[in-house]
Amino acid sequence: MNAAVVLANTTVISEFVKKTPDAQVMRWLQSVQLMAVSVITLEEAHFGLAWKPNMRDFQGCGMQLVNPFERI
Repeated sequence: MNAAVVLANTTVISEFVKKTPDAQVMRWLQSVQLMAVSVITLEEAHFGLAWKPNMRDFQGCGMQLVNPFERI
């Protein structure tokens, strides 16, 4: 069975950097096996981090960044 790819928008990605992320969103994210992020979302995140850097440590969050141009 193939996993469905979820296209995450900026609102979903922003939950990772909130001091108190929405519990419902975080539970839903745990069920997602494969997530993609659009170039628009990447640019929005880049702009947001350049404007107001967030020093939150993402180590141990359980998420893994994958280069879409590399073979898995």
